[in-house]
Amino acid sequence: MEKLKPLVANQPMNIAARKLLAVALLRTDSARNAIDLLRPVIVRGDADSYSLTLAARGFERIGDRATAAKLLDRAAWPEQGDPNAFSADDSTAVLAAEAAQRPGDPAALVPLIRALLDQGDKPAALATAQDIAARNPGVPAAHLLVGDTLMLMNRPADAVAAYRRAADLRFDEPAMLRLIEALDRAGQRADAARVLALFLSQNPVNVAALRLSGRWQLAAGDHETAIDTFELLRARIGDGDAALNADLAMAYVGAEEFEAAEDFGEAAYALAPGNPVAADAYGWALYRGGDAQAAVELLQKAVMLAPRHAGLRWHLAQVYADLNRKPEARAQAQAALADPRFDERTAATAMAAQS
Repeated sequence: MEKLKPLVANQPMNIAARKLLAVALLRTDSARNAIDLLRPVIVRGDADSYSLTLAARGFERIGDRATAAKLLDRAAWPEQGDPNAFSADDSTAVLAAEAAQRPGDPAALVPLIRALLDQGDKPAALATAQDIAARNPGVPAAHLLVGDTLMLMNRPADAVAAYRRAADLRFDEPAMLRLIEALDRAGQRADAARVLALFLSQNPVNVAALRLSGRWQLAAGDHETAIDTFELLRARIGDGDAALNADLAMAYVGAEEFEAAEDFGEAAYALAPGNPVAADAYGWALYRGGDAQAAVELLQKAVMLAPRHAGLRWHLAQVYADLNRKPEARAQAQAALADPRFDERTAATAMAAQS
């Protein structure tokens, strides 16, 4: 723990170090310190499920079960939010005063910038971030803050330049993830893929990079390669990650190795029965393995837990159709089509139009 404290102090945007130190603090019953350490991470819309769960455990320790429950709900959501949901719970004046007392601390600066954006003062928010970077040109976190602010302003192409400066100074996990996100949102997926490949060539067992690579492979239908990537990740972190087991289940389904898919789906669901991704993965593996009747309850549960997720509704629609429950299949297909980001529109439109 003593080695981690100076690391976090010197690299305030190092999320992995923050999580490791938070685990150590929770083990020593320093729950409030762990919460404070994780706060800059969990106020982000794209906070990972592990950080949210750690923070929830901290709030449970101090008796704040309502906040813990909210964090656990976020941890169970099927997908991360955009990296643009910083939290500003106080007035701009108060936040500005706090930031002045804690220069360089993202826990103070990020809410101030968000507050400026919330009140519509985008130039001031960006100027604040750019001033920090100008005064600290050799500090990667300062350039990350500029990029984060530009992402908040929905300017991912401009954020790319700031993130590249941060990556040039220190090509670590936070810089890699942000740069890839900005490139992807700017429509530069090929460049994003090259950044990911470069990072993996230098950090071949990095957990976040392997997970992202595997999910891109899965989305591209490259199931065998995705299996290799996820299995490498499993060798790295073990069998206790529900999201990884769910990813493996879906990859094995795509490869038509249904027995393995069911095993991983069952493992995911056993670890996190309240997680809609785990319920969906197990149910989909059962369905593709030939047991639609057993699958339907799991897929219904997944939709109940995450009713706004189009992909979960589409899985349930297909199972309903296979069970000849046509009205319910149409309803689920129509609900999936309500999400403009849903990409299996042709098949869902055909199902929704069936009489």
